[in-house]
Formats: sequence, structure tokens, C-alpha cells
Amino acid sequence: MIAHRLSTVKKADKIVVMNKGQIVEQGTHDELMFSQGAYYRLVSAQQLAVGPDMSNDNDENAETECEPEQTARAVSRKSKFASRRWSTWTVKPEIKAEDGSGKYNILRCLGIIFYEHKQHWLWFLGGLTGCFIAGAIFPAQAILFSKIVTVFSHYFSEKLRERGNFWALMFFILAIGTLIGYALLAYCWTSVAFLMARVYRSEYFSAIIRQDIEFFDIPENSSGSLTARLSSDPQSFQDLMQGNLGLIIVVLVNILSSSLLSLFTGWKLSLVAIFGCLPPLFLAGFTRMRLELSSQERVSKFFHESTRFAAEAVSAIRTVASLTLEDEVIHRYAERLNGPARSAYRRTLWIMILFGLSESVDLLGIGLAFWYGGRLMSFGEYDAEQFFLVFIAVVFGGQAAGMLFGFTANLTKAHAAANKIIHLRSVQPTINFSTGCDVPYAPYGCPIIEFKNVRFAYPTRPSASVLLHCSFQVYRGQKIGLVGSSGCGKSTIISLLERFYDITSGDILINGVSISALDVQKYRSTVALVSQEPTLYKGSIRENITLGIPYGEVSDEAVEKAARDANIHTFIQSLPQGYDTDVGTKGIALSGGQRQRLAIARALIRDPSILLLDEATSALDTESERIVQDAIEVASRGRTVLAVAHRLSTIRGYDRILVFESGRVVEEGSHEELVALRGRYWNMCLGQGMDREAA
Repeated sequence: MIAHRLSTVKKADKIVVMNKGQIVEQGTHDELMFSQGAYYRLVSAQQLAVGPDMSNDNDENAETECEPEQTARAVSRKSKFASRRWSTWTVKPEIKAEDGSGKYNILRCLGIIFYEHKQHWLWFLGGLTGCFIAGAIFPAQAILFSKIVTVFSHYFSEKLRERGNFWALMFFILAIGTLIGYALLAYCWTSVAFLMARVYRSEYFSAIIRQDIEFFDIPENSSGSLTARLSSDPQSFQDLMQGNLGLIIVVLVNILSSSLLSLFTGWKLSLVAIFGCLPPLFLAGFTRMRLELSSQERVSKFFHESTRFAAEAVSAIRTVASLTLEDEVIHRYAERLNGPARSAYRRTLWIMILFGLSESVDLLGIGLAFWYGGRLMSFGEYDAEQFFLVFIAVVFGGQAAGMLFGFTANLTKAHAAANKIIHLRSVQPTINFSTGCDVPYAPYGCPIIEFKNVRFAYPTRPSASVLLHCSFQVYRGQKIGLVGSSGCGKSTIISLLERFYDITSGDILINGVSISALDVQKYRSTVALVSQEPTLYKGSIRENITLGIPYGEVSDEAVEKAARDANIHTFIQSLPQGYDTDVGTKGIALSGGQRQRLAIARALIRDPSILLLDEATSALDTESERIVQDAIEVASRGRTVLAVAHRLSTIRGYDRILVFESGRVVEEGSHEELVALRGRYWNMCLGQGMDREAA
């Protein structure tokens, strides 16, 4: 068992003390305490001064405890009174992921997209020109075929050769036109697709990253699902614009031009062929497209779940390996894949039947046209050239209509993707887009932070209140410790001060002004947060420190000052590349204490007026904790500090300590006052005490 809190290994059969990769001591707790070596010094560093006689109730101390006890009891009475006050509030409905995949039809989506990129009108014009040229190729072929048939029936010998050469030349010219048309549409649509996809990838990511924190609390919006959507949705849209949209326009031009040509040449045969073939063909294709769209939405939801599960498994691979859960994880992942497969069987059967119908109806139309055209020729109403022109035009038109619904799979994916992108861009986050006044300076005697009867429940769990009528005040320059059992609301206080969420009822005042009335960006620029597991990004140490300043240039002097204040400048200077050293992915090249001090430097370079520490040293060993604690002492000079702590030794020197229970403050005072009270805080101190005689 590895432990940073030494109280957890006090009863172990043997304790091994290590330093810099070597064993320096080993033995039982009592043996190591008696030897007063390295283990003894570690115990002393974690020791809390609770007094030698505090473990037993002693009435003789009643008079000496009177004043601090009265202070703590006043808080207790206030809490009881607050608990009887009921604010007007309602339970908000649980937030759920909004699916915007079917909000607009495909034509509306394309209209929005083209309007937003009207500056690329030359690319659109070139692409449409290529589409019209390529689409006109088919009726032109119908004319050429009809002429070739008459050549064989009317000309012989030398005249046949002459006319054959001429129409062969026409086919060669038609081939050149086909080359120009398809090359133009491919070049223009591919170019504009890359330009538009780049913009939408950026806007999609921007829309995701700007959402409020509650957006990311929704299970459907896990990091794995959002990463998959960020990759697949813009790609589906790019595939549509790059190849499919141009070909769809070509098919539509073909159908329209072929139909008009056949109607102009012979309306009787054209009407029978068009209305006998195209309506059932379009009905089958449209039904197939609707089924594919609904199936795509269902399968997308299933696969987002499997993607989320895979992302969690890979990110926790050490846990998976340590518990030998590889086979179980693979089995669960397979189950999540089987769900979409089973649900897709029946729909796929219907889709394939409709696909076969749409592919075969044009052949039925060809048969109908040939039979009726033959009757018209037998009655002398049509000659051979007229018949073959109408017949071949109808054939090409029907085949083109069949090709049109071959694009339905890509079209439905792109339709859903475009809707999601458009929808998410239109979502205005309540908090992150809120504007208001600048942060005022607190008047003399006014608290810099004040919680007034605050009640709060997380949006994903609206019926479970985390804070219940929580009230306290913090004055400028004070250092406040927040302690209590897990789940009592300490970290929630930090989240509310960063305004990651809005409260359910009550009010939070910053310098006398409601936090909801402040400009959220300007307010957050005055606050810095150092969490238990700081996030570092791949890049140099300098880049990670300067992330604290999102805009403008940062001088080397400012970076070094922040590093000195964070007690990490000497370590950075000892590295071969100094501040240009790459920290690796998630800061893997640094130890936990070094990452924590780097996070403190990143916070200090912002020059915040309020410094929030959320268990900043709980994951560190005693030596690293001491170094980081020294850095925090320097960082807190001239600033208001609120620190969440499980190790009470880290906040015993703070001005005031707030003890939380069930979402409210139940005790308040300095370390000495709360110990003298012998209440909840005193019991917590005893629980973390190692050996009071050693103190």
C-alpha cells in the first residue's frame, strides 16, 4: 500500500520509507517513531496541534473555551435559523442533450451554408457551370444515337463512310465536352469543399468549447462522443460538397433536359414513359431516403455510446490492466456494437428492397416505352429517328433518376451532420455569453465574497441539492479554508465562484455586486484556480505558463517572476533547455509536485485578486506538499485565498476555516478556536492525528 497520509499506514506490519529511489528506513510505526529519523520527520510535518488533553472531555477547560465556543455556536445558531428559511425556488427539469440532426430539411441546410459562404460565389458558379455541361451530355448522346441509327438505314457505301466519320467526330467533341464539364465541377466543388470544411471544423470546435460546463455534464456529451462528432460530422459534410452534391446536380440536369427533349420531340411516348416510370421511382427512392435518415440517427446514437465507452476504457488503461479486465472490456464493447447491428437488420431489409425497386423501375419504364413506341411506329405516327431520340432520352433520364437515389446514404449522413453543426452554432450558452458590468472595487468594510442563503443543485441532478441555504463572508486579503466530508459541497463552492454554474436560489456577491450581473469573462480574469490534478498541455514550460494570459505578449521577466513565486524557477533553470523544455502529453515529463507548481505559476501570471485552491496538495507526498505549500504561501500574499483541503495541516494557519456538512457551514473560526470547541473540526483533527506525543 502506497500512502501520502501516514495515518492510513500507522497499523501496518512494516512501513518502508523511501527517498530518491532508495529505502532509508523500515519497521513498525512505533519503532520508526522511536528512532526519530525520516519517518518521524514526515509524521511531524503532518501533525495537527490539537493539544495533549483534548482527547478526553475535561470540564476544567470550560472557562478557557468559552469565547471561541460562543463564536462557533453563533455560526451554528445561524445555520439552524437559515435551515428554517425557505426561499422561493422550483426544481428545474434535468437537462438533456438536444439532438438537432433533423431540425432543417436538406434544402434549408444547403441554403444556409451557401448564404454563409457567398464570398465563394465564383467557385459555386464554376461548379454549377460544370454540372450543367455534364448534365447536358446525356440528351446530347440521345440525339447522336438517333442520328447514327438513321445513318445505317439510309446511306450506303461512300455516303455511309462519310456520315459515319462525321458522327464519330461529333462523339469525339462530346467526349471533350464531358472532360471539360466533369473536370470543372470536380475542381470547383472539391476546392470549395475544403474551404468550407475548414471553416466549419473551426466553428464546430469553437461552438463546443464555448458551451457552459453543464453541457459537458450530459452523458451524451462525453469527451469521446464530442471528439467523434468533431471528426465525423464535418467530414460527412465535406464528402457531400466535394463529390456528391455536384453529381446530384448533374443527375437533376440530366433528368430535366432529357425529359424536355423527349417531350419536345414526341409528347405521346414521352408522357407514357415519364409518368409510367418516374413517379414510382421517386416514391421508392424518397421512402428509402427517409428510412436511411431515421436509421442513421438511431445508429449514430448507438455508436456514440460505444465511442464514449472505448474512450473511457483507453483513458483508464492502467486500471483495466491492473484488474485484468481486458476481456471484459472487449466483451462490453462488443455488446454495445451488437445493439446497432440488431436494430438495423429490419430497417436494412426494407431499405434494400426499396433500393432494388428504385434500380429496377427504370427497366420497367424502358420496356413500357419500347412497347408503346413500337405501336406508335406501326401506326405511322413516329419515324425511326423520332422514336429512338425519345426512347434513348427516356432511358438516360430513367437511369439518371435511379442514380440519384444511390446518393441517399451520403446525403442522409451529410444532412444530419449539417443540422448538428448549424444547431450547435446557434446554441447560446447562458453563462459564457453573459455580459454585464466590470468587477467593481470593494468599498471599505465590504466583503469581497458573500454567499447569501445559497441553494444549488447540479443541472443533471436537479432534485438533489448540494448546497442548502449556505451563507458566509470573505474579506479582502483573507485566507479561508474549506473542510468537511466528501460530498458536503466544498468543491461546489469553488465551481460557483468560477461561475461554472448558476445557483438555484439566493445570491453570490462579488465586491457587493451579484455575480450574475458581472461580465463573466472580465470576472474570470480576476480569478485563478489551481485544482488537484492540474492540466498541462503538450508544449514547452513557457507555453504552459503563458496560457494564463490568453491575449497579448508576455515578457520573459513576467514568466520568470511567476515561476519564482511558484517556487519552480530554480528547477526550470537546471533543465538543459530551461523554459523551452517540452513537458510531454499532459505534463508526463514532470512529477506531480512540479506539475502543481507549474499550475500555480500559470495562475499567478494572471495576477488574480482571488486565488482558488481545490485540494491542490492532496495527491502529493509530504516533501512535495511542503514545497508546493511554500509556493502557495508566496502566491497568496496580497490576495484573497479560498482553499479546499482534506489534509487539515495545509490550512491550519489560515485566517478562518469553514466546516461544511450537508451543504451548509456548521462551524467557523480559526484552527485554535475550532479545536477548542471540540466539535466536528476537532474530530477531523483527531482522525488525521498520528502521534500527539510526537508533536
